[in-house]
Amino acid sequence: METNEPSIIFEAFLEVVGNQGFVFDEKSSEDLLTIKQTLSELENQPLSEAVDAITVWCTEHPDIRNAVLFAAREITIKKRNPANQEGTLINQFPDYKKIIDERQKNPQLEPPKK
Repeated sequence: METNEPSIIFEAFLEVVGNQGFVFDEKSSEDLLTIKQTLSELENQPLSEAVDAITVWCTEHPDIRNAVLFAAREITIKKRNPANQEGTLINQFPDYKKIIDERQKNPQLEPPKK
């Protein structure tokens, strides 16, 4: 991933998982469980560790990686309440589990490529 801003990459990842189901194939949809478990283990760690895990996961899924990079370019970080700016997953992004679960339940798979 090209940017050094972990919160942008994390938000871009959630944007892709939540709203761009067309980039997921069968394998990447199945592998969402893996990244969900990894992120659960990293909830109390710095956000940069979660982004590192997402980056590694995305290297195995180039279509998703490309979508995340594109989304990251489009995102602007809004000012947040300073009390909410802790750098851990559990405090800053509590909805990632719900977003991943929804993608797994409603996998809008793209048609097989010829």
